Amino acid sequence: MLVLLIAALLQAGTWAGLGPGAFVLWDSIHTFYFQHSYVAGMLPLGMTGLLCVTILCLVIGKLRWATIPAFAAMILSFVMLPRMGTISVLNPFIHPMQLVDWGAMALTWGGCLWLFILGNRAASARP
Repeated sequence: MLVLLIAALLQAGTWAGLGPGAFVLWDSIHTFYFQHSYVAGMLPLGMTGLLCVTILCLVIGKLRWATIPAFAAMILSFVMLPRMGTISVLNPFIHPMQLVDWGAMALTWGGCLWLFILGNRAASARP
């Protein structure tokens, strides 16, 4: 749950930093460059919502239900990846917001895959 919570916070931070422009206050020139290369728009906010629903399902003890929004988050990540623009790790210019976004995606994938493994084990343990 903690991994998914951190992923949700990083996804929300990506949206807040780029969508409303909160990150512009810190470093306007680099943020301008990053905003023009990142075209995911509201998708990080949607990802945050899906991860929060997943966490809520885990809190109330519904592991099978938690896999549904986790699966939707994985599908949404496939939509987001091409829209991440020129924020490749191999790009010569690495902006700190890139690390936030890549960290969010890595934790989202790791948390969701771990959740699927746990769900599969729970389903096969039942008679």
